[in-house]
Amino acid sequence: MTKKIEIKTKLKIGITITLFIIAILHFLDPFGFAIENKLFLILFGFSLSLFVFHYGSRIAIAFSTTINKGQNDELLYNWYNILIFYVVYIMISVFQVATLIKNWS
Repeated sequence: MTKKIEIKTKLKIGITITLFIIAILHFLDPFGFAIENKLFLILFGFSLSLFVFHYGSRIAIAFSTTINKGQNDELLYNWYNILIFYVVYIMISVFQVATLIKNWS
């Protein structure tokens, strides 16, 4: 259930470029239907928090392994993976959709 999928470097670069173009288009607003910048930055900040949760869990796992003298706790790792790869994504997605619906003009 928590098996990781490797994303190729070319795809990562393509996604990064696409997101950069979308951000530029948002701030330029050539079509006249972008949300306000303050709301966009709040939602973007929540998206960036995914990186904090991802790397924070890795630090917690490394700390746990150090405390347990190198023994791996597979149950703990599975719970971290479920929390990071499912629960956090769902919570942030629900928040973002609810925020967009609430501020729909």
